[in-house]
Amino acid sequence: MGYLPLNSIVAETELCSPVPVEHSYDYANSLLKRFHANEKLKHVLILRKGVVQEIIEEFVPLSIYASLVYSSQGCLLKFFPGSKQSFDGQIVDLNGDIIETIEVTMAVDGYKRVLQGESLIKFGHSPIYQTPEYRGNARERVLYESEAEMVSIEEVIESHICQILRAYKKKAKHIQKYPDTTLLIATDLGLLLENERQEIISAVNLKNSEFPKVILVDITTKKIWQMY
Repeated sequence: MGYLPLNSIVAETELCSPVPVEHSYDYANSLLKRFHANEKLKHVLILRKGVVQEIIEEFVPLSIYASLVYSSQGCLLKFFPGSKQSFDGQIVDLNGDIIETIEVTMAVDGYKRVLQGESLIKFGHSPIYQTPEYRGNARERVLYESEAEMVSIEEVIESHICQILRAYKKKAKHIQKYPDTTLLIATDLGLLLENERQEIISAVNLKNSEFPKVILVDITTKKIWQMY
């Protein structure tokens, strides 16, 4: 499938420009809306190709956190796409002085998400919590249409808990890279009821952390919880 160069859709300068925190979420979503222009770009959005993945899994969680915590303080959000430094964002004041440095990680099974996206494009639907059936590898993969199967809410909750803890442990293993850095763990709990979300929060609330602060961000409901 041939895609346009993604830097022709969203330029790096647009991602790197400081944004007032109160407008940062709308700004991040305005960049994603560009990928609704045609079918090929919609596929880029579904598969989270390149810059789209950075916007959804890093810029959006940063913007939710920044707008909820700093909206009345006249601050700016600076996003750092790519891997040139050991953090993803900073909250700065109008003089450019750093208020908070933030690293973002997404609590997601990346391979499952890719297969779900491919299934959605090929068949028009995909299982939400299950991995679509396939054979082969990324270069020569044959995807099979999945039938809907019941998944218990207990399985769904346990899956979210495991993904969040796995995301935390992966970053904590390299804590030396993140001095004085807040860890933002992004997740998607949008299909769950409030009591089900709370069950997850209670299960993963950290009693100890190598990071000075750990925040869980639900990118669908735009809610945050301080885990440590």
